[in-house]
Amino acid sequence: MKMKIEKEVLLKAVQSLQNVISPKATLPILTNILIEAQKDKLRMVATDLKTRMTLTIPAEVKEEGSITVPSKKFGEIVRNLSGEELDISVSNKNVVSIKSGKCKFRITGLSVEEFPQLPKREEKEVINLDQKMLKEMLNLTVFAVSHNENRPILTGVLFRIKGKKLRIVATDGRRLALIKRKIDSDIEKEVIIPNKVVQELINNLDKGTIKLIFGENQVYFEFNNIVLNSCLIEGQFPNYEQAIPKDTKNGIVLNRNNLFDVIKRASLLTSIGSQSIKIDVGKDKLIFSKHSETSEMDEEIDVKHKLDAFTVGFNPDYLMDILKNLPDENINLEISGAENPAIIKKENYICIVLPMQFE
Repeated sequence: MKMKIEKEVLLKAVQSLQNVISPKATLPILTNILIEAQKDKLRMVATDLKTRMTLTIPAEVKEEGSITVPSKKFGEIVRNLSGEELDISVSNKNVVSIKSGKCKFRITGLSVEEFPQLPKREEKEVINLDQKMLKEMLNLTVFAVSHNENRPILTGVLFRIKGKKLRIVATDGRRLALIKRKIDSDIEKEVIIPNKVVQELINNLDKGTIKLIFGENQVYFEFNNIVLNSCLIEGQFPNYEQAIPKDTKNGIVLNRNNLFDVIKRASLLTSIGSQSIKIDVGKDKLIFSKHSETSEMDEEIDVKHKLDAFTVGFNPDYLMDILKNLPDENINLEISGAENPAIIKKENYICIVLPMQFE
């Protein structure tokens, strides 16, 4: 194998592929990237057995071939070489040479025969989506995914396709985010996509169309120069609809950036043992505060509302996760009592945050 390739193009590809590789991989081959030189392109693959990413980038291929290289070491070499173009070649003993100018590295790769094969692909159902729309939907929901591996069903994002609508839902049991959009599809499907795959979609989605291909316990995402496929999370997603209040009211219109900044300042005094901040609802004002034995914070926002006075506590991170992803200048915050959730919603979108005891 012998080729010439642009450094920045190769580096960007390697960095994307490294996100797929598990830091806990026990098999050496799973820490490697598969490289295949084909005519005028380079095909690169990484996998952790559950998720697999394939990237295709342009290259000046002088001799076709394939090899797997240690991801971390290869990436560090590419990053630190100074030239704009790299010459890469492979000897018969799996020795990979990476050269730029007068600098040359040699590392030992592993045979491609050891690299896990891609599962047989079955294109049972296919839909096409706008990349920009999907990225927005994921950004407005993924923060609510659970990171508790004891409840694996909540560690992914629900995709529900029905009646020409795509609904994406995420919840960790303390908060829930749901968004709906119209799509051009007649299929009905309900699957749970792992958070790792969702994060890679967010990192790589740009412009144009993305194709979603559903197979037997597999999903494929094809877009631009990327194919991302993954096993689905098996199990029944919780009945999230029963957690959504049927009648919501008492909305308070607030500037999103101002509200974020106030909550951020109150969160500076939280700790692992004291995670909540307090919101006092008074006449035409909201008072955000956090008190401890050694520090205090209080800040007041003037706002018109028709609520009776009450006090409620929330995890500030949960509220900030919503606010930093919404594009709107003003948001509608619905709070109605010390034991009721906070609700932020807009057309076809709702996010619910349960209250917590404040100290």
